[in-house]
Amino acid sequence: MRLRVVLALAVLLAASSLIAQKVKNDKDRDEGTERGQTLARRPAGTKAAATATQPISTPTGFSITPTAAPGSSFAAMNPKLPGLPNYLAGQPMTTAVSPDGKTLLVLTSGYNLLNDSNGKNLQSAGNEYVFIYDISTDKLVQLGVVPIPAAYAGIAWNPNGKEFYISGGAGDLVFVITAGAGGFGLGGTISMGHPNPTGFGSGLGVGMPSIVAGMAVNARGDRLLVTNMLNDSVTLVDIPNRKVLTELDLRPGASDTSKTGVWAVIKGNDKAYVSSLRDREIVVLSLANDKPAVTNRIPVQGNPNKMILDKSQNRLLATEDNADAVVVVDTNLDIVLDTIPTTAPDPSYVANSNFLKGSNPNALALSPDEKTLYVTNGGTNSVAVISLNTYV
Repeated sequence: MRLRVVLALAVLLAASSLIAQKVKNDKDRDEGTERGQTLARRPAGTKAAATATQPISTPTGFSITPTAAPGSSFAAMNPKLPGLPNYLAGQPMTTAVSPDGKTLLVLTSGYNLLNDSNGKNLQSAGNEYVFIYDISTDKLVQLGVVPIPAAYAGIAWNPNGKEFYISGGAGDLVFVITAGAGGFGLGGTISMGHPNPTGFGSGLGVGMPSIVAGMAVNARGDRLLVTNMLNDSVTLVDIPNRKVLTELDLRPGASDTSKTGVWAVIKGNDKAYVSSLRDREIVVLSLANDKPAVTNRIPVQGNPNKMILDKSQNRLLATEDNADAVVVVDTNLDIVLDTIPTTAPDPSYVANSNFLKGSNPNALALSPDEKTLYVTNGGTNSVAVISLNTYV
């Protein structure tokens, strides 16, 4: 079974260019297949792309679409701080939808620092935040906000839908957010416990802190896999008992020839995937018997970033930011099936589109029927909409 792109278009936001091109001819397709290149193609532009928004002409002869796609809405991220009714949080970085599909979490990770009129930092207000939204209808409704002292992109739901977990960044811990009578709130923390005997940081290298990054929960909801970005390791956590079980060092020579990881997903209960941005590979782990071990390494073209599994968990999809693509992995064989471009259709005025780089995909999501893949392109401030066709 393979995945192949049959349609690609970009819904461009914030004054991004809207371009179209013709399909590559049959000769190019055959040559590309013979060279073992990706089977993903960039089809011609469609009316859907052309009519997404009313284009505005520019002096260069091209057009831009400065508004969002039809049906889109913008929601101000107001944490409703006492005495600061108009303050809006910035740097929303990661989203996660609840297991029942009714609740959306948005985690900020950046520099939400506030100073008073004298330039003094307001420590009580300078937080990161988890915004909680009801998405059970077409209207986005803010249900609440949970302030977090620090965060670094990682967020994961427990399959029970009653709690979720936030990476504590340089705090070397995980925040546990639990549901209560008044909504979600901070239910505790789990320290990763990296030692700092010298006082110069518990990460690898002088002055480097331990940074908790991406996380994933197993199907049973009793194990949390945490990536430690500056320790080149992963930590396995016992969720019910809120304690660390073990840590696996991924450095060369320490346990295998694998290296650093930032994002993670878990297939079932006993298999995990960790993206290694630095080394352009996806590390495959066994979690059997609570003893993490490296079992395979999957080399990819670019730096693997955010990853997701489809419903069957037979396919892993990962963004490759500097390759402007999404890689598709067979999780039964642990091999790359396809590499799908996320750049808008090639402009006809460029002789070689291979030199067009900069889309930088950084997150992705599948539609409920899994026929459409949505990929955010951070470099072009756009969303690539990719139609997937599954065939034998």
